Amino acid sequence: MRVSLAGGAAAAVFVALAVLASLTPYAPGDLAEERWVQSAPWGPLVYGMELTNWIGGWRQTLLALAVIAACLLWSWRAALLVGLGLPANLVSDAVKDVVERPRPPASLVAHREIDSGFSFPSGHATFYTWLCVLVLVALWPRLPRRIRPLAVAAAGLVIVVACTGRVWAGAHWPSDVAGGFALGVLWSWGVWRLWSRAVRSPRPGAIPPARST
Repeated sequence: MRVSLAGGAAAAVFVALAVLASLTPYAPGDLAEERWVQSAPWGPLVYGMELTNWIGGWRQTLLALAVIAACLLWSWRAALLVGLGLPANLVSDAVKDVVERPRPPASLVAHREIDSGFSFPSGHATFYTWLCVLVLVALWPRLPRRIRPLAVAAAGLVIVVACTGRVWAGAHWPSDVAGGFALGVLWSWGVWRLWSRAVRSPRPGAIPPARST
């Protein structure tokens, strides 16, 4: 029930932000939040932001394939589940072409990197969200209980650093990042739903268990 609510909430947030992004160059509060993020003292987290920012485009694909290969050493099912997240990147690119929101201009925010293309949703936010969530879901049954809270914290930290880094770099508005995060959650939820039904459904030709009389 909670997972279904999360998927529905992610869908509602994504659609609302997409509509807003198609109508305005940036959302109310975006500029103030962006300037705050860019001026805040992030300390060592800056290195994480720079790394996640650098891993974009084809580097994201290579990272995803490396993670899938690592999961394959653990379980082919885990590798397949994570692999189903890859099309989310294509969906993110397609939405950008439909919404056509421009990136934050240098006249309003500081640019720490030069990016081309449209701004909504953030592809980095989408990528790191689905990757972390699906890896966590895929490995969850095999993780010892005492390790699970640490795994959730690590996944959450990667997502937060990656999303914040896009705003810090001046590549996206906060609402772009929120939209990318929502899309990543929505895609992960859809993959999980399909996967759960496939796992529960009987295999073709399988003989159902006999019932006791």
